[in-house]
Amino acid sequence: MKDLASLITQARVATENEDTGSTDFGIQDSEFIQYFNDAQYKIQSLIVQQHPDVFSEEIEITCDGSEKYDIKTEISNQSKQPILIDNKILNVEYSSTGNADDYYVISETSLKNRAPGSDSSPISFIRSSGKIIPVGKPSSGKLRITYIKRVKELVASVVTAASQTTTSELPEITERYLLAYVEWKILKRDSSIDSKEAIQELKDIEADIIKSYRHINDDIQLIPSINQSDDWSLN
Repeated sequence: MKDLASLITQARVATENEDTGSTDFGIQDSEFIQYFNDAQYKIQSLIVQQHPDVFSEEIEITCDGSEKYDIKTEISNQSKQPILIDNKILNVEYSSTGNADDYYVISETSLKNRAPGSDSSPISFIRSSGKIIPVGKPSSGKLRITYIKRVKELVASVVTAASQTTTSELPEITERYLLAYVEWKILKRDSSIDSKEAIQELKDIEADIIKSYRHINDDIQLIPSINQSDDWSLN
């Protein structure tokens, strides 16, 4: 995958927007960067629909008798990548000793099975407003949570920010999509008739990527169509 600066240069050439000039003339890099970030978060969300494990991450939470554990707070405290979507959890395990060999999977249940006040090894958990509630309220041990991480934001240069990068963490196969998306956005912004061809190319690339990540059982999956008035921003 090329770095962001190279991708911007390539997109500028493809859309004939090589003049960066002043703020009054030419499209600034900041706009290109925003479009590239919109593109990578959109295609990531589509890949996740087909194959969630591609972007999995783990955190361990030490149980201390609390009723609830805030996932976002724990992810931040452990300097892990933020969760892609609230409550986007793949798996929850518990270990009474905290040792890796003692983890076992606990299943999800509903609020009606909540067991406040108890102190035991949980057999299930509840998700509530971005928090994990172990049913059993253990005073020791650890929870291991596997979640879907959000890929790092693309920036022109990185100094110390851990949540940003100059090169996309997405698989190499998505580079064509990122470029096609940005080129379409720029052409559409310029009211170019070429944007109609660009949107079709973008849809074709998207379909190819989704197909490549489809589960082995080949179940029919819904591929969202691209609306030309949609900016695809997840923000």
